[in-house]
Amino acid sequence: MKNHILKSGKIITLFLISSSVLGACTNDTVKPSETDKIPTSYMHGSFVIDVDNPEATVGFSDYTFIGYVNKNTGTRYEDVQTMEQENGSTKEASTPYTQYNVTVIENIKGELEQDKEISLEKAGGINEENTEYFLYEEDSLPTQGKYYIFTANAQDDGSLLVSGPNSNVLIDDINAKNKAAAEEKVVVTETAKEYTEAYENEIPYKRDRSKSDYEAE
Repeated sequence: MKNHILKSGKIITLFLISSSVLGACTNDTVKPSETDKIPTSYMHGSFVIDVDNPEATVGFSDYTFIGYVNKNTGTRYEDVQTMEQENGSTKEASTPYTQYNVTVIENIKGELEQDKEISLEKAGGINEENTEYFLYEEDSLPTQGKYYIFTANAQDDGSLLVSGPNSNVLIDDINAKNKAAAEEKVVVTETAKEYTEAYENEIPYKRDRSKSDYEAE
């Protein structure tokens, strides 16, 4: 089961989702940077924590880290469901998970590998028809070439998932001439400091937890 910050433990979307994986495929023809060209439908989630409180989101997470997005590698689809349309016809729809390769710049909570790219998924993304994005309300997709604070959860299979509002927080107050200089500055930004302090004062959340395949030895 996907480990989301929701009352049911599953995504509550515009369509009903089961906990089993019914199918998957990959789509990388449309990138998140093109969201201004494609309409977005927003999913409603009933969260068990205050997603606007960093101390709560860090406490719920298995790993909190500063990460650089190297590449959007595609979109995977799960939980195919049949939806009834307004005209009475039916249509199959599935939940998108956008996939990324990222580099961990600094661990805040937990210890993930920093010497190689790791993979993670973001709940939400482009649909299979490339006609619409699905995101949680007040949520956003990471963008290639940007730095974020990620609050990620390990899944039962060892993969990493970021899900819901404020699970990837853009660090936008960096002004550097090159990537090496940016990585020196990113760890001392106000956003980084805020989440470091949030970890020191995290609000623990008791739940079943898993370990990422990317955890440092």
